[in-house]
Amino acid sequence: MNIITTHIAVDIGTNSGTIVAGTADETIHTEEVHRFDTKRIQQGNHIVWDVDHLVRETTIGLIRAEAE
Repeated sequence: MNIITTHIAVDIGTNSGTIVAGTADETIHTEEVHRFDTKRIQQGNHIVWDVDHLVRETTIGLIRAEAE
């Protein structure tokens, strides 16, 4: 019996984030399921990532990966 599992990768970079789903049997298969821009906001004298936006977009990607 060959059980195929799916693994999810979350890559958050400087300008964008990506959610990728991958499976492995005889070969490795990957599929980009969601891509989004990383937003920055001003906090005092600093420019920082909008963490609420990152969490929202990551959650959307995980939901899409589960649906596929």
